[in-house]
Amino acid sequence: MFKVKYFPLFALFPICLIFLYGKFIESRWIKVKDTKIEISGTDSNKFDIRIVHLTDFHLGSDVSLDYLRSVFHQAVNQKPDLICLTGDYKTSGLIKNKAEYIDAIKILTAAAPTYACPGNHDGGLWARERGGTPNVDEIKFVLESAGVLFLENATSKIKIRKANIIIGGLGDIWADRCEPEKIEKDLDTSNVNLKIILTHNPDSKIQTKKLKWDLILAGHTHGGQLYIPLIGAPFAPIQDKKFVNGLYEYNGGKIYVSPGIGNLHGMRINCRPEISILDVKN
Repeated sequence: MFKVKYFPLFALFPICLIFLYGKFIESRWIKVKDTKIEISGTDSNKFDIRIVHLTDFHLGSDVSLDYLRSVFHQAVNQKPDLICLTGDYKTSGLIKNKAEYIDAIKILTAAAPTYACPGNHDGGLWARERGGTPNVDEIKFVLESAGVLFLENATSKIKIRKANIIIGGLGDIWADRCEPEKIEKDLDTSNVNLKIILTHNPDSKIQTKKLKWDLILAGHTHGGQLYIPLIGAPFAPIQDKKFVNGLYEYNGGKIYVSPGIGNLHGMRINCRPEISILDVKN
């Protein structure tokens, strides 16, 4: 009788432990991951640059500004030459503490040139249908006020050490704002050492097939937020589940998908938030 009556309670105990761990420990247990990336090519101008890639901040009820400040300080302590941000800077609605958010993001821009593209939560079709903002004007204002160069279907050039770099940012595909044709000519005609594309959703790699690029940086997946050994990330919100977390080769270039630093619903299990450090050389 004892086993029959109380077994369900015992069965719930490990589930509760996992829930508490995911909510109060792993969701804030930031990981700094360093990845070496070699860009192939015939360019004789050798370079070696350090990129900090941050994504999916998700400022809101589950991710505090204090937490983000802490992560930003850890990120700049990695001494980046370049900082790239790939979307979802908020979770929903309007940002209530814009001034404080701008000051926090200035931690990044004070350390290195910082570039960003938008995500699906930042505005557009997907967000509008869920009560969010119909465009990216708000997040563009916040980022640009902090000194970030906001790129939505646009490009910008920069020289870092010996590397001439062009960075193209795409609009989000779920937001129905991805227009790769607007940056195709710039990427095609630019005589540079490194071509980087910032995009939120790694599924948009399909839209980049006509573009000339060396490295794509993406987020959106949160690494799945729940990663199950031998199974993977069944809840990753992408069609191509092969591009969930880490470095991949695609169409002659490299794609890095970061699991991001924030979360949804306050949970991460077996998928820690990550400051992605990319040491890129040719």
